[in-house]
Amino acid sequence: MKDMWGYVTNCGTEGNLHVILTGREVLPEDILYCSKATHYSVPKASRMYRIPLCLVNLYEGGEINLEHLRSCLQGGKAQNKPAIININMGTTVKGAGDDLNGVLALLEETGYSREE
Repeated sequence: MKDMWGYVTNCGTEGNLHVILTGREVLPEDILYCSKATHYSVPKASRMYRIPLCLVNLYEGGEINLEHLRSCLQGGKAQNKPAIININMGTTVKGAGDDLNGVLALLEETGYSREE
């Protein structure tokens, strides 16, 4: 249990703000990617922390569109920039869950590596 830690919040907004700020501290030249169906606090965090934001299109069911995410990650602004990607496990409006394994595979395919 010594190598575990946690952070308990009162709401999703606080959790989103905290985790995005933590990402910004680790990756100061990052771009924040999220689906157009993500919680409003994620774009809010990008404004608060002055992180460039890329809103990713959705599939019909409300999940993040992996093809559009790929084009965003390989686009002009993204060249050689770290990525912070917000993954939804139940969006506010449609309850859609993003494909985490698909996003991880896409990151590997496009040359992104996970920070250890």
